Amino acid sequence: MQRSCCGIRDRLPIAALTVAMGLGCYCVAKYPCNGQRQARQAHRHGIRILRRCLCQASGAYLDAEMLRRHGGRRTCRRHALRRLCAHAPSLMLPWHGWAIELLARTQPLVLCAGAWREGMPMHGVVVRKYGGTSVAGALRLARIASATQRRQLSRRRAVVVASAMSGETNRLVNALRRTVRSPEPIAAAAVVCTGEQVTIGLLSAALWERCVSNAALTGWQVPIVTNGDNTRSLISSVRTRRLYTVLRVSAATMVAGFQGVDEQGFSSTLGRGGSDTTAAALSSVLRSPCLIYTDVPGVCTVDPRLVPSARVILRISYEEMCELAGFGSRVVHDRSLTLQGRSAVGMSVLSSSSGTCNNEKLRTSIFFNRGRLMHMDRPQATSVSYRRCRAYVFVRASGGGEVILTLGALCGEKIELLWCQHDGERSVRAAMTSPAAAAPGLEGALCHLRCRTRLRRSQCDAASCDVSTVGLGIRYAQVACRIALPMLRSAHAIATSEIRITLCLKERDLRSAVGRMHNSCLHGDWRRGFAD
Repeated sequence: MQRSCCGIRDRLPIAALTVAMGLGCYCVAKYPCNGQRQARQAHRHGIRILRRCLCQASGAYLDAEMLRRHGGRRTCRRHALRRLCAHAPSLMLPWHGWAIELLARTQPLVLCAGAWREGMPMHGVVVRKYGGTSVAGALRLARIASATQRRQLSRRRAVVVASAMSGETNRLVNALRRTVRSPEPIAAAAVVCTGEQVTIGLLSAALWERCVSNAALTGWQVPIVTNGDNTRSLISSVRTRRLYTVLRVSAATMVAGFQGVDEQGFSSTLGRGGSDTTAAALSSVLRSPCLIYTDVPGVCTVDPRLVPSARVILRISYEEMCELAGFGSRVVHDRSLTLQGRSAVGMSVLSSSSGTCNNEKLRTSIFFNRGRLMHMDRPQATSVSYRRCRAYVFVRASGGGEVILTLGALCGEKIELLWCQHDGERSVRAAMTSPAAAAPGLEGALCHLRCRTRLRRSQCDAASCDVSTVGLGIRYAQVACRIALPMLRSAHAIATSEIRITLCLKERDLRSAVGRMHNSCLHGDWRRGFAD
């Protein structure tokens, strides 16, 4: 090897400049040239090589402005190279189809960016979660891999949480049911979690083809420790030592969603919304922002299938998003929002379609403590959500004791109390809702209570639905009247809270109720933060 960068330039072909790009400064530092002028020329030539090749390389973390800032004439050459490597600890460069881990293999001296300790926030990391429809098929996987390759220019490592391909989990569950009528939870978890492993394996292969260093980790390899039932487990902890080690040497890390490992070392699954929960848990322990990619451009003001004029919400508070997730919005699961709220790390919802895959400005950003920054006395409606197939239960008893007995008898069902009122005649009225599938059990329990207690009246309507309007400061009477007035005559009951107004209606009135409430919420000053 020549001792000057000029010699390297003369002896190496143009294609090999990707190998020599980092050796420009390093060779000058290790093998000083004869004469101060020649050393300055070699140093400037090395910076030019770095600038030219890093800006053209698909896996570079640096740009020309950063090279000018850290590679000035007055900066020590060795120190400048260390500063550069601190911004690119795992630089990947394409050369004839194979990857060169330049800083990890050729120059171990400059790997001085520092090691992360477990529990410390990991800067420069972003967690990206892709749902089942976003990874369904080779074309969409290639699109995600290409987008991950391009995003390396932003100097951020990526933790990609992937779900199973659309319909794959249902296929595995059906195959399991055809084989065994009542499988053991451990065996069922071992079968169901294979869908996510196939996805991260294919995505990892697509990234390696694009010369992006990556690693694929399953739930037990991270590990994500869970407890409870193996098919509906809860995350107890995420041990990040191995994850930090992989992130330090890889540009991207694929993690299988929906799965973990219990204390005995057996595979476990997290139930519905498990991939969202995995992404939120990793985002919380890494203290990194979480991006949820779905087949919709973000959280809309209402279901676009019912109201075509629905718009994307650009900004929404954490409390509002929790209410929407709990009342029918399927964009983000409520368990992931709970984990995200404990760490107060930002979360955004984006589209993974071809038209908006590279345009991350169109998104729904979830903010924390947004109520402190806005006027709470000014009503600001955000979205309208609904729940189909609900059962409405109304009871009237002679005293509060009978209502308490009624609630205690129905506590085994998934029932929610809307309101409870004492009318002054030593009688109490209460209204409740539950899934329609529980209606036969509710009717049997109410019939049994009428024979044993002083339950005056009970009614159970299984053809009902819930329509909720979510927003900040909408609990006031004039606001509630404005929202609920269009459907007030057909409503069974109305329940209000600080940020939610819920109407219980007949299911045949669902479409008209959603449209009318959406129009009343987005009229005049009610609009804020919506994308056209």
